[in-house]
Amino acid sequence: LYLEGYEIKRFFSLEEYYDRNPQDYYNALKSVTAMNGDMTAWLEYFTLGIAVELNKVKEQVEKLSLDLRLKGSLGGKQIALSERQIKLIEYMEKYGSLTMKEGRELLPMVSDDTILRDLRDLIKKGLVKRKGKTKGVKYFISP
Repeated sequence: LYLEGYEIKRFFSLEEYYDRNPQDYYNALKSVTAMNGDMTAWLEYFTLGIAVELNKVKEQVEKLSLDLRLKGSLGGKQIALSERQIKLIEYMEKYGSLTMKEGRELLPMVSDDTILRDLRDLIKKGLVKRKGKTKGVKYFISP
């Protein structure tokens, strides 16, 4: 990858992936000898490692994007959000909107009143806007 101009070391380390389960690493290496030079198992292991580590980078970028977007909408002010509120915002960020039904599925151990209270607080803080009435209400992240 490096020879082709991909400077991946700046973003993640495959060594961390290998270090999490060294036995899998050594088994993948040994498979080349065991299969008379066939590198298929090693390449599958290697590409899985890249996929896992790049997915972590993607998640970090998405989280940073959400964090920066929220800070921008607040004029740089820091606010406190509950774990539930963070889940609600992340859902809206990922899917574009949230209905009460989706909120129930996202927070199954929480009452409707608590979800509505959290959403009203997010609206009050200027992070979320509400569109629609009664059962057709959808919540969106404020622009």
